[in-house]
Amino acid sequence: MLAELAACNAAYAIISQVVKNGAELSSCAKSVSDFTLNKDIIQKKASSKGGNADGSNSDLEEFLALDELKRKEAQLRSDMQLYGRAGMYTDYIAFCAEARRKRTEAAKEARRKQLQLQQTLHEAIMWIVSLSVAFALLMGFIYILWRA
Repeated sequence: MLAELAACNAAYAIISQVVKNGAELSSCAKSVSDFTLNKDIIQKKASSKGGNADGSNSDLEEFLALDELKRKEAQLRSDMQLYGRAGMYTDYIAFCAEARRKRTEAAKEARRKQLQLQQTLHEAIMWIVSLSVAFALLMGFIYILWRA
């Protein structure tokens, strides 16, 4: 979780500086994507852990990490509304939603390709086994005919 939090902090610093300089949000699209991705990872990790019986981060650490991210998002919203062009924050929200949608679609596509590869390999193995059995039966039949 610390690596994701560090990545969020680095992306936040870049986004904040770009917004304060009055540049377009598209000039730091990679940082916005990194911030969104790592924030989602932290939220997923925090919601999936039940406790720290396995030696993982404590609930307090997870809460503080999520709280820090909320504060950074609030500060970004404020910076975008103060220093950015009109409608920059709504564009930011739309960009984040699009990035999440693309990541979800990419994960689904990767899973679909993995399942398709597994099915293809299964079919190939079944064909090889079937042909091997058929060949063995044919050789047995030829051997019986040859001996008779």
